[in-house]
Amino acid sequence: MVPTAGRRANERGVGDARSSTRIADTGGCLAETAVTESRLDILIETKHVLRDSLKLGDRVHGFDSGTPLFGSLPELDSMAVVTVITALEERFDIVIDDEEISAATFESLGSLSAMIARKLSG
Repeated sequence: MVPTAGRRANERGVGDARSSTRIADTGGCLAETAVTESRLDILIETKHVLRDSLKLGDRVHGFDSGTPLFGSLPELDSMAVVTVITALEERFDIVIDDEEISAATFESLGSLSAMIARKLSG
């Protein structure tokens, strides 16, 4: 059993993208369960990185896997791509190689999160 003090920050499953910790309240104590992030989790976290990096605010709430990115979002210019890549590398603890950075990768939210899923799976 883990005491609740100091653990509130992790209640929403914040943590490493490959294996985040989910916390459930169980009558005064907390039980931890390791949960491997799904593609949906990766898509959501990618959306959050875009929101924070590009300062998109609530606009991202309407984003789904088919939402076009590069060429459609004025905030996502070539300089912003570097900022987004750095933020994704930090959030997901991955390294994105130069050859993985292309218009196809940044075509949509789905294509970007799929690249991250491939990196995380091996």
